[in-house]
Amino acid sequence: MVTQLRLQLFRMMLRWKSLLFLFLFPLVIVTGLYPILSVTVSGTQIPIAWVDQDNSEFSQLVYDRLQENERLNIKPLNQEEAGRQVQTGEVEAVFLIEAGFEEQLKTGETGEIINWIRSEASTLDAFAKEKIASEAVRVMLNSKAAQFVADRQGEEAWEGTFKRADSYWVPEPLFQMEFKWKRGVEKQGGAALPLSVQGMISFLLLYVMGVTAYLYRQWFEDKKTGLLERIRLSTGHVYYYYGAWLLIQFALLISVTLFVFALMVPVFHVTWSLLTPWMLQLMVIISIVHVFLFMMAITLRSSGLFFSICASIILASFLLGGIPLESLDGFRIGKWLPHGWLFD
Repeated sequence: MVTQLRLQLFRMMLRWKSLLFLFLFPLVIVTGLYPILSVTVSGTQIPIAWVDQDNSEFSQLVYDRLQENERLNIKPLNQEEAGRQVQTGEVEAVFLIEAGFEEQLKTGETGEIINWIRSEASTLDAFAKEKIASEAVRVMLNSKAAQFVADRQGEEAWEGTFKRADSYWVPEPLFQMEFKWKRGVEKQGGAALPLSVQGMISFLLLYVMGVTAYLYRQWFEDKKTGLLERIRLSTGHVYYYYGAWLLIQFALLISVTLFVFALMVPVFHVTWSLLTPWMLQLMVIISIVHVFLFMMAITLRSSGLFFSICASIILASFLLGGIPLESLDGFRIGKWLPHGWLFD
């Protein structure tokens, strides 16, 4: 086994140009796709006009939190310009924060503190309405809790209580309804990861599966030249060859994956805490794909048939992974495809 590992490593080092390409190509892809994915994601955001006539700490707090939502494109405008843009369709709706917004929230009143202006052509603004309402209620409840404590312990306790009450909303509220997605590729626990990064991970899985298939080219060359048969005649079996092959190729694929994830941290400005669950899941999927292709390579004698099947699986996974088929009563193609496992 050790001898086979050394031989396989030596053969791999002789192809150092191919190894270098395996790492340089993802570098180009990550840096090249970043602006494209960023523009694509920003193009799918819901444009909303924000008119703040209160200019208070609470209204600014709600605005800042809405800005963190990647599905919303909040545009601070004056009332006249906001009205014009909603009529021309440049924004889906206008949310007008009335003067006295902060005072009413502090007293627990919620009537007529936010005006919602839309046109007949508006279709996507309901999502923004719910998000703004939820943030306003969050601030109001925190404020009421802080005021309750301040009435008994003094005004100096107000700010600390407000922050403590607000902490119970992170990472999610204590009490909430649970909804299960029936469409799309959103995964619970992955919502904090930007869509552009999820897109990059999808491309990474496509690339690694392609690399996995490509690496078997040497396998079929060894079969064709009779190397495997000579190893079988001299040692009685080819198990060590198979074992060394699996270990080295798996280590190479994991190295490429780690390299790309390390690139995404500075390029996409995300943290390892967000990327790690996705990375581990991707490694599991890569392992399954690698073993599946290994079994297929042992079974099939024709390299042409092997690579045709690989290409079909890879393209189907990338293009169809996770898409539900309503005509088949909820049957999901993604259930059987690597990209479906990643985003399901």
